Amino acid sequence: MKKANIYILLLLANISFTVNLNAQFIEYNHPELNWHTIDTEHFQVHYHEGTERTARLTAKIIEEIYHPVVALYQYEPDGKIHFIIRDHDDFSNGITFYYDNKVEIWASPMDFVLRGNHNWLRNVITHEFVHMISLGAARKVTRKIPALYVQYMGYEPEKNPYVLYGFPNRILSYPLAMTVMPNWLAEGVAQYQLPPLNYDNWDTHRDMILRTSVLEENMLSFKEMGVFGKTSLGNEKLYNHGFALVQYIANKYGREALGQLFREMHKPWRMTVNGASKKVTGKSEKELYKEWKNYLEEMYSFRIKTIQDNLQSGKIVESKGIANLFPAWSSDGEKFAFVSNRGYDYLSLSSLYFHDIKTGKTKKAKSGVSSISSWGANGEKLYYVKRSKPNKNGSFYNDIYVYDLKKKKQKRLTKNVRARYPNLSPDEKKIVFVTAKDGNHNIVTFNLETKEQNILLQLKNGEQIFQPQWSPDGGKIVYCYSEGEGRKLGILTSDGKSNSVLIDDGFDARDPVFAPDGYEIYFSWDRSGIFNIYSINLSTQKTAQWTNVLGGAFMPSINKKGQLLFCDFNSEGYRIALIKQPLPVKESQTDYLVSENNVLLASGNNVSPAVYEQSISEKSINYNDKIVPEYAAKPYNLTYGKISFLPRIMFDYGTTKFGTYFYSGDVLDKYNIFGGFAINRDMDYDLFTFINYRVFRPTIFLEIYHQTRHHSDYDDWALTPTDTVYTKFNYRYQLSEVDVGFDLKTGKDHSLRTAFIYSQYRATTKPDYKYQGFEFPSTSYNYQIGRAFQLVWNYGGVAPSRTSEINPAIGRAISVRYNQEFNKFIKDFKLTKFGTWAESFDKFNYAKFELDWKEHFQVWRSGDHALSLRFQGGWIDRPVHEFFNFFAGGLIGLRGYPFYSIEGRKLLIGKTTYRFPIFKHLDKRLLHFYFDKLYAGVFYDYGNAFDEDKIQFSDFKGDAGVELRLDMFSFYNFPTRIFFNAAYGFDNYTKTEKYNNVKLNYGKEWRYYVGVTFGYLD
Repeated sequence: MKKANIYILLLLANISFTVNLNAQFIEYNHPELNWHTIDTEHFQVHYHEGTERTARLTAKIIEEIYHPVVALYQYEPDGKIHFIIRDHDDFSNGITFYYDNKVEIWASPMDFVLRGNHNWLRNVITHEFVHMISLGAARKVTRKIPALYVQYMGYEPEKNPYVLYGFPNRILSYPLAMTVMPNWLAEGVAQYQLPPLNYDNWDTHRDMILRTSVLEENMLSFKEMGVFGKTSLGNEKLYNHGFALVQYIANKYGREALGQLFREMHKPWRMTVNGASKKVTGKSEKELYKEWKNYLEEMYSFRIKTIQDNLQSGKIVESKGIANLFPAWSSDGEKFAFVSNRGYDYLSLSSLYFHDIKTGKTKKAKSGVSSISSWGANGEKLYYVKRSKPNKNGSFYNDIYVYDLKKKKQKRLTKNVRARYPNLSPDEKKIVFVTAKDGNHNIVTFNLETKEQNILLQLKNGEQIFQPQWSPDGGKIVYCYSEGEGRKLGILTSDGKSNSVLIDDGFDARDPVFAPDGYEIYFSWDRSGIFNIYSINLSTQKTAQWTNVLGGAFMPSINKKGQLLFCDFNSEGYRIALIKQPLPVKESQTDYLVSENNVLLASGNNVSPAVYEQSISEKSINYNDKIVPEYAAKPYNLTYGKISFLPRIMFDYGTTKFGTYFYSGDVLDKYNIFGGFAINRDMDYDLFTFINYRVFRPTIFLEIYHQTRHHSDYDDWALTPTDTVYTKFNYRYQLSEVDVGFDLKTGKDHSLRTAFIYSQYRATTKPDYKYQGFEFPSTSYNYQIGRAFQLVWNYGGVAPSRTSEINPAIGRAISVRYNQEFNKFIKDFKLTKFGTWAESFDKFNYAKFELDWKEHFQVWRSGDHALSLRFQGGWIDRPVHEFFNFFAGGLIGLRGYPFYSIEGRKLLIGKTTYRFPIFKHLDKRLLHFYFDKLYAGVFYDYGNAFDEDKIQFSDFKGDAGVELRLDMFSFYNFPTRIFFNAAYGFDNYTKTEKYNNVKLNYGKEWRYYVGVTFGYLD
C-alpha cells in the first residue's frame, strides 16, 4: 500500500459530517476571561467578568418565561439549559445549539438596519428559548442522535497490482435528519414568542419589508421561505415572512396550532411541513400560502390608497447593492459620503464611498466601513468607525479612523474604545460617539489633540443610544435612544450637564441631524405607520413632513442649499434619494389606512387565550429590569454535555460498513472531542478522533487515525529451494497516525498550526496453505515508521457570498505546509542474534514543502461568472523511496489521469476553471429536496510530478474537461452539494513501476468524478 492511502481516511474524516467541529475551525480562545456560573431551577448561566449585569438579568428572565414556553409546545427539556453570556467582541447575536441544550447570547444589543428596536435581552432570550423548546418538541428521536448518515465511496480502476484500490472518484455522504423544520416556521414562532408578553412584535420595519415585497410582487415563494442561503435582505425576508405567516396561523387557527404543528413534525414520517399543515389547519402548505398571500395583497392595496396618490420620494442617486446607507453631505454641498455593500451579498461587507453631485461619479474611499461618516470642514477628510484587527487577546473592537481623500491614507485614532456613530465637532477638536459594554451605552467625546475621553451621558439599565450629532455651534448634541420599544430623540448639552427629551410620543423617531442653521432637526419618524423624513423646530416644537413614500425613508442629511438626501427603502433594499427642493407634505396625504381585517397582522389580541397563558406571571408582563436580582455565583467548572452520535452505514470497496460519528464537549468549548468509526464483516475498520483543549491561547489538539484492511492475493511461494507452490496469501494492513500540536489564530483570516506527527504502517501476511499437515503462522512487520515536525500556515480570504461555495468569485485562499520528516521504510528482513527475523529499514530523512494557492476573479460585473486559478506545488529536498512521493492525478490533482499514475518528489500543477450559471435560482422542491442553483464550468489542468532537478516541460501533462455543480438543501437545513466532473487527458505516456518493472499506459481517455457532499472538494 502506498502512503497516499492515508489520504482516503483523512478525506472520510473531513467530508462526512455537519456538526460544528472546532477542530476544523480555528478561533480565538480568550484565556484571559474568567468565567462564573449562576445556578437557577431550570438553567445555568455562564458568564465572564464584565458581563455581570447581563448574566443576572438573564437568570431572572429565563425563569419567568420557562413554564409558558414549555406549556405551549408541551415539551420539557431533559436537563438544565445552559445560557452563555459573551461580550468580548463588538458583535451582537444569539444562537441556539438545541442538540446540546445550550444558548449563546451576546450582551451588546443588536443594531440592524432591517430591524426595529425591542428590549434586547427579553427578546433574544425568549427567541432562543422558543427555538430550544419548539425544535425539541419536533425532534423525532433522542437529542443524542441528530442525524443518520448514508455513505458510499467508489474508487478509480487501478492498473498497478501493488495498489489495493485507486483513489476515490465517487463520493456520497448524505444525512437523514432527525429534526425537520422549515425555517419560516422555526424563525416565525421564535419571533412570535408568547403574546401577550410582547418582547418582540410586528413593528414598522417588519411591516415595511413585507409591504414592499407584496406591493412590488417580490415576496419569497413558499419554497424559498423554507431555506436560508440568501443575501442579507433575502434572509431577513425569511424571518419577516415567517413571522407574518405564523401570526396569520395563530390568529386564524388559534395559538395552540403552533404547538400542534411542531408536535406533528415529531412524527417520523414527516419529511416536509405539508402533512402537518393539513393535519392542523386543514389546508395543504400551498393552499395556506396562497390564502395568506391573497389576504396580504388585498390588505396592503387598500391601506396605501391615499399615499399612492400623493407620493413624494425624490430622485434615486445611488441604488447598487442592497444597502446604501448613512448619506452625509460635505460642508460645501458638492458631494456626499455613504456606505454601501455594492458588489456583495451581505451587509457586513460594506465600504465607504463618496458621490460627486456635479459629475454623478461615485468612488470608493475605504473598504470594511459600515458606520456613519463625518466630514472635515475642508472636505478632505472623513471620520468613521470600523472594526480593527484583533487585539492581543483576539477581540474585535470598533475604533475611530480618519481617511485623507487627497493622500488616500487611513489613520487609526483610537484603540479598543468600542466606538459607534462618530461625529466630528464643528471646531474639529472632538469626536462624539457611542460606546457599549455589558449591554449599557454611553455618549463619549474623544479629544483629537489630547486623546482624552470624556463620558457625557452614562446609562446603566440597558438603554441604547444611537447617532449623536453636534449642533452647528457645537453647543448641543442631538441623539436618539431606546428604552426597549422603538426610539426617541433627546438633546444633550456639549458639556453633558443638561439632558432633555425632544420626542417621546410612543412612535419611533430616529436618525436625527441638525439643519445647517441649527434651528431645526431633521429625523425619520413612523408617526403615520410608515417611516418618513420630518423636521422639528427647536423654538416652536412644530413638525413638518418632507417625504411620503410607500417603503420607508431614513437617515436624512440636509445641506446649506436645502437639498435633502435620505435612504429610501423598497423591496430590493436601501437606495439613496435626493430631493433638491423639498416641499412639506400635508397630513391628509399620509394616511396609512387601517382595514377591518388588519388585526390578523397584529399581536393576536383578538384570539381566545391559549392554555400557556395561564403560566404567564404578572411580573413578566409589567417587568422592571432596572431591578436586577443578586444571584450567588461560583467559578466555572468544566461542564460536559451528553455524547451525541451520528450513526452511519457506508458502502466501501464492495463491502458494507456500520459505525457512527460521535462528539461532545464542555459548554464553553474549552474541551471537545469528535470521532468516528466504521467496521465491516471482514473486520476492516476506520477510526479517527479529534480532541481539542482550548484553555490557552493556542488550541492544543490531538488527532488519531487508524485504518485496517484485509486483502487476499495469489503468488508463487518457495517452500524449499526446489519446491515452489502457487498459493493464496492473506494480508492485513494497519495504518496508524497520531498528530499532536497547537493551532493558533494569528489574524482575522489566517492561522498557524505546529504539530508532531507519528505514523506507523504495519502488515501481517499469512499463507493459506498447509505443508504436510503443518499450518504456517502469520508474519507481522512494520513497513513504515515515520516521525515529522510540521508547520502549516493557512489564509482564507475568499469573500463570503451566497455563491461562494458553488462559484467563489472574489478573494484568495493559501495553504503553506512545511514538514521535517524522519522516516524508516522497510528494505528487507534480517536474522537477529536470537534467531528471529526482524525488519531492516532504510532511513529517509528529508524536508518537504507544499503550497496550495487559489485566486478567484469576477469576470462580469454581475459576479455570476468567475475565473478560478489554482497552483499546487510540492518539493522534497532529496531522493526518497517512491512510497513518499507526491501524486499528481485524480480528483484532487490532474483530473484527466489516475491519482497514482503521476508521481515524484516534486510537484507542479496549475489549474484554470471558468464557471458560469445555468440556473441562478431554480427554486424547485421535490419531496424533502430543495434545488437552488446549477452552475457549469470548463477547466484546464497542467502539471507533473517528477524527480529530475531540471524541469522538463515536455513531460508535463495536460487535461481539460467540464463540470456541473448543483446547490441544494435537504430537510430544509442540510446543505447538499452535487458535483460531476468529466476530464480528458491529452497526453499518452507509459509509467514503469520501479519495484516491479511493470509498464502501465495512461492518458488519452475520459475520466469521471461524481460526489454528493456538504461542500465541493476543489
